[in-house]
Amino acid sequence: MSLDIIEILKTDEDNIHDLYIRWKAAQTTDKIAIGNTLMREMFVHGDAKSISVYNSFEYNLGLKKDADMNRKVHDQIKQYILEADRAQPGSQEYDSAIKRAVDIFLQHSQAEDQQLRQAEKKLSVEESDKLARAFLKARRNASTNQLSPKKEFVSVKTPLPQV
Repeated sequence: MSLDIIEILKTDEDNIHDLYIRWKAAQTTDKIAIGNTLMREMFVHGDAKSISVYNSFEYNLGLKKDADMNRKVHDQIKQYILEADRAQPGSQEYDSAIKRAVDIFLQHSQAEDQQLRQAEKKLSVEESDKLARAFLKARRNASTNQLSPKKEFVSVKTPLPQV
């Protein structure tokens, strides 16, 4: 089965958006598990994209400037995630850092959509499949060692394929 990089990224980003909606609506105990999952998912998504998609932008598609800008945005998101991770769940600092991280993430996802559509025109079906698999592998192998150990997580809405 051939994978489409745009569909894989959209599914992953939709999962993060769904987690954010659930987090905003949750009560205290559920909110912690959803917040843990939200932080982890954004962290892993950014790292996996940097390793796979942005490397392809830079080296295969001639989009180095876009790749560099995208990495900077994901570094900023990561800083807010780490700020939330250090804060007490439910505190003003925690909530504020998560909101800032997700707001930037969602804005960036919308802006990046144009770049992805441009890249998609340059990719064959085989190249899209290869890039999707590289993203999924990078996601699976992404380290969350910078985040404090968490015990409570929730499931995402749409699981990604295993490769």
